Amino acid sequence: MFRKTRLGIAICFLFTLTAATATGQGRAPSRGAPKPAQAPFLIEAESHEESQRVTKTVFKNGLTALVYEFYGQPLVTVQTYVPGGFLDDPDEAAGLSEITARSRENVGAGSPAGTTRRRAQALGGVFSGRAGLRHSRFELTVPAARWKQALNIHAEALLPPFENNEAFRLYAARIVENMRDEFVPPDVLSGKELRALAFGERRFAPSGHLPEIAPEKIIEFHKNRYNPSAMTLVIAGDVRAGDVLNEIARLFVSKGAGSKNAPARAAAPPAGAGIEPIGGFRYLPVPGDIVFPQVLLGFPVSFKNPEDHRALEVAAAILGTGETSVLNTRLRDRKDLIFSARAEMESFHGAGFFSVMLETQLQHVDMTEIAFWTEVEILKRNGPSEAELARAVAQLERLWWERRETVGGLADALAGSEFQGGWKRMNGYIAELQKVTAVDVRRAIARHLTLSNCALLEYLPRSAADRNPAGTAVRATLESLLGLAADEELSARKGEVEPNFKIPSATAPLRLNEIRHSFQAASILRGPEIYIREDHTSPLVEMGVYFTGGKAQESEADAGITGLMLELMLRNERENRRLEIFGGRLTPVVADDYFGFYLSIPSRNFPEGFERIKQVIKSPVFDKAEIEKLKQLAAMRARRSTARDEEKRLLNEALFHGHSYAAESSATPVSLKNISVETMQNWYEENVRNVKPFVAIAGNTEGTSLASWFLSEFSGSRMKDRKKISSPPGPVKKAETVNYNGEGGRPAILMGFRAPSLGDMDVFGTYVLKSYLENRLGETEGTAKEIQERARSGLRITCEYRPFLAAGRFIIHAAIKAGEEAQAMKNLQEALARLNAPHLPYADFNEARTLAAGLYMAGNQTRKAQIGNLAENLLSGRSLEEYMNFSRNIEQVEEDDFKELTRRVIDMNKAVTLAVDVPGAGGKT
Repeated sequence: MFRKTRLGIAICFLFTLTAATATGQGRAPSRGAPKPAQAPFLIEAESHEESQRVTKTVFKNGLTALVYEFYGQPLVTVQTYVPGGFLDDPDEAAGLSEITARSRENVGAGSPAGTTRRRAQALGGVFSGRAGLRHSRFELTVPAARWKQALNIHAEALLPPFENNEAFRLYAARIVENMRDEFVPPDVLSGKELRALAFGERRFAPSGHLPEIAPEKIIEFHKNRYNPSAMTLVIAGDVRAGDVLNEIARLFVSKGAGSKNAPARAAAPPAGAGIEPIGGFRYLPVPGDIVFPQVLLGFPVSFKNPEDHRALEVAAAILGTGETSVLNTRLRDRKDLIFSARAEMESFHGAGFFSVMLETQLQHVDMTEIAFWTEVEILKRNGPSEAELARAVAQLERLWWERRETVGGLADALAGSEFQGGWKRMNGYIAELQKVTAVDVRRAIARHLTLSNCALLEYLPRSAADRNPAGTAVRATLESLLGLAADEELSARKGEVEPNFKIPSATAPLRLNEIRHSFQAASILRGPEIYIREDHTSPLVEMGVYFTGGKAQESEADAGITGLMLELMLRNERENRRLEIFGGRLTPVVADDYFGFYLSIPSRNFPEGFERIKQVIKSPVFDKAEIEKLKQLAAMRARRSTARDEEKRLLNEALFHGHSYAAESSATPVSLKNISVETMQNWYEENVRNVKPFVAIAGNTEGTSLASWFLSEFSGSRMKDRKKISSPPGPVKKAETVNYNGEGGRPAILMGFRAPSLGDMDVFGTYVLKSYLENRLGETEGTAKEIQERARSGLRITCEYRPFLAAGRFIIHAAIKAGEEAQAMKNLQEALARLNAPHLPYADFNEARTLAAGLYMAGNQTRKAQIGNLAENLLSGRSLEEYMNFSRNIEQVEEDDFKELTRRVIDMNKAVTLAVDVPGAGGKT
C-alpha cells in the first residue's frame, strides 16, 4: 500500500509539471532571470584559467596568483615571490636583497599588534623571508582555518614602506651581523664555492663579511621591487580558490593599488641577464673545516638545448641517486675509493647546473677524479643499460611524490613550474621523464659533461698539504689518462654478467583522493602491532618496521653495533638494485630507543618491497670480510664528528651520567675491537630474530589490507614479545659548568636541563616552553634601546627539546659576541630567573601554545614523520587516540600547569652549563 501511494504521488507530480510546462510554451518571460553575481576577484582580473586543482589569475595591476586546492592536510601555506635576488644585488651592496627580505619580519615593531614575526606565531606559524637567485621568497604555513589572517600578514608585511628611524637602523645592522656569523654546513659551503668557480660569480660563494649597507639603500630596494605589479602569490592547502582570490584582490589589488609604495601599473626593474658560465676548464683547491676531502665537479648547462634538461636529470640519477647508482656501486662498494656520492641537476633562472659531490680520503683524491671521468666516458661510449635507465626514472618518480607530501612542497613545485615555463608543466613531469631514452642520456652527457665545460673543486681539510697545480696541468693529466682508464675498465668488465632484471611497466596515472583517514590498528593473532593509514594523495606506500632497543641499549663495549648490524643486513647489491628498479628505497633507522627499516615504494610494487624487507630481517649474511669492511668505514665516519657533535656529547654525559643515554652514539675504537661475527650474530638473535616488530604503514592502500602480508613470516608461536625500554636515569643532583675549547668559532653558552619523557603528560607543556623561551629570549624586535642592549652582547637564542622513552633533554643554545661573554651570561641568567616570577604575560603564553601546536602540525605532514611520531608515542605507552590528538593536547595546556612545569624544568640548581670558548667561565674543562 505504501509503495502504491508513493507511485501515485509521483505520477500526479509529473502530470502537474508537464501541464505547467505546456502552458508556458511560446510565452516570453516577463523579465530575464537574474544573472549570477560575478566573483569580486574577476572584476579585477586581467586573465583567469583553472584546472581541477590549480587556478591561476593575473590581475589588472600585474599581480599573479596561483592557488592549489589540496585537502590532504589541514594546513595552508602562503608564499610570496618578489623579483630581486642576490644575483641582482649591486656589486658594492652584496646581500642587499637578503637583508631586505629578513628585515620585513620586523614590520610593525612598536604597534599594538606586534611585528610580522610575532603575529605569524600567534597564528601557529613562522613567517620567513629569504632571498634566492632572482626572487626573494616569503612563506607562512598555518592551520587551514587561519589562511585569511596569513594572507593579511603577507600584505601588511610586504607592502608598507620602511620607517627610517633609529630602531630600523639598529635592527638592520643586527641582521647583517647575524648573517656574517651564521653557521653554514660544510656541504653547503663547498656547493657555493663550486658555483662561484663555475660561473665566475663570487656572490655564489660565502663571503667572509658583508659590506656595510646604508639603510637608505634597503629602503630604496624595497620601494623599487616590492610592488604588487611584479609579485607572484602561491597558496596551497585546504582552501577554496575563489575565496582566496577574492581576499587577494582586496588586499593586494584594491588596497595595494592605491598605496604610495605600490602603484597599480608599476613594473619592477627588469631582472639581470641570465647566469653565464665563464667557460673552459676551471680548477681550484679550497681549504675547509672538514675531516675528509670532497671532490666536486660542476657543469653549466645552457637552455639552448632544452631537450637535454630531463635527460640530464635522469643522467644525474643514474650516476648518484640511490644505493646502487653507478658511482656508489663502482667507486664506493667495489673500489673503496669514496664514502658517498651525490649528483643532481638544478635549474637556475636562465641556466642549469649539473653537479657531483664525492667524499673520499686524501690519498684517494686523484684516483677518485680519474674513476669518475672513467664512468662518464663509459656512459658516453655505451650509454646506460635498460636496467640503469629504469632504475633512475623510478627513483626520480618516487622523489617527486615524496616532495609533494607537504603543502609547502606543493607550493614550491607549482612556483618552480610557473617560473620555468608555466604551471601546467608540473603535472607532466613524470610523463616527460618516462619519455627519456638511453640515446637521449648518452647525447646529453656527451654534450655537457666534458672537461672543457668542467669546474673542478677540491674541498680539502685545512690540515692537508697544499695542492695547487695549475688548472692546465690537471686537465692535461686527466685527458692523457682518460682513454686508457676507460679501455682498461671496459676490458675488466667483460667477464661481468649483468643480472636479468624484470623492468616494471608504467601504469595509469593515480586518481588522487584527498579524503583524510586516520591510523587504524590491524589485529593479527600472535603477530606484531600493525597500524595503517589509508592515504591516496600519492601513489606511494611508506612503511616503518621497528624493534625496541637502539642506541639506548648499547654499552661502551659495543657502541655502534646497532648501526653496523643494520648496514650488514642491507648488504646485497643485486637485491638492492632490483628494489630500486621498482622505485623503492629501503633505509636503516637507528633512534635512541628503537631501530629498524623504512621503506618507500610505489604501491603497485609493494610486493617487491615487502619481499626485500623480509629478506633483510629474516636472512642476514654474517660474512667476516663484509663485517671488517663495515668496521673500517665506521671508524672513518667516527672521525667526522664536528665540534657540535662534541658539544652534544658533553651535555649528554653531564645530564645522563652513567646511563645509556649518555653513551657515544657511534662506534669507537674500543667498541670496534669488541665487535666480531659472533657478537653480531648474538645481537641479531637477541634483538631481531623471531622478535615481533612494530609496524606502521601510510599510503595508497585499501584499509588495513596490507596487514595480511605479515601473517606468514611475522606471526605464530615462535614470535616473541621483547620490548626493551630503558630504566629512567638517576636525577641530576647539582648544577655543573663544563668548559669546552671549540674550533675557534663564535662563543656560545649551552644550558642543559632534564625534561619530561615521551610518555609523560608534561611533554605537551614542554613543547610550549620551547616556543615561549625562543620568543622571549630570542626576540629581535622592540625599541631602539632594547635592540641596542641585546645587540651589545650579541645574544641569540634557540632551544631544543628531545624526549626519549625514559627521560628527556632540554637545551638552551645562546650564541654570543666575542668579548661580551660575561654580559651575555648575566643577561641569560637574569632572563631565566624572570621565568619564576609570579605572573607571566598571558598573551606570550597563549602565543607560545598556539605556535607549538602549529609547528607540530606542520612537522607532522610527511608520512615518514607520521610513522616516526606514531612509533615513539605508542612505544612510550600512549594510546592511538592520544597520538592523533597530540597537537590538540598542546593547545589545551593550562597556564597554571605551564608555570609549574617551567619551574621544574628550568631549575638553575640542576642546570648543566657548557661554556664554548668563553674565557673565565669557571667549572671543569
